[in-house]
Amino acid sequence: MNDDPDPARRRLSKRKICVALTLLALVAALLGYRAWDRSEMLRLTLDWGRLAPLPESKQDFTIATEGGLFTRAFRTSFSAPMADVERWLHDSPGTRDVTPERPSPTSRKYLIVPGGGAEHAEVNVDESCGAVRIYVYWS
Repeated sequence: MNDDPDPARRRLSKRKICVALTLLALVAALLGYRAWDRSEMLRLTLDWGRLAPLPESKQDFTIATEGGLFTRAFRTSFSAPMADVERWLHDSPGTRDVTPERPSPTSRKYLIVPGGGAEHAEVNVDESCGAVRIYVYWS
C-alpha cells in the first residue's frame, strides 16, 4: 500500500529538485567556462604579443575580447610598480629589442612584431602610474 496520500505532489517535488539541480549545474558550467575563457584570452594575448607572463605584482587586471566571425582582438590592462613593468618588458621577446615611440614624456608605445599568426600587437606604458595596456588582434 502506498503511504503517500498524494503521488502527484511527490512527482512535482521531484521535478522541482531536478530543475533546481539542472540550473545549478548550468551556472557552475558557465562559471567554469568563463574562467577557462579568460585564461585562454590571456594565453593568446601573451602568444600574439610575444610577451612574458604578467608580473605577479599586477593589480587592476582586465581583459576583454573584440571581433566577430573572422577577427579576434584582445585588450588587456593592468598596473604594477614600474620596476616590475620594466623587468616584464625586458623579459618579453616582443618588447625587449624594440625602441618605443614616445607619445608624451611619461608614456611609451611598443609596436611589436606579432607572433602566433596575429596581425598586430602593441603595448602602451604610462610611466607615471605603472599602467600597462596591451592590444593584439588576428584577422
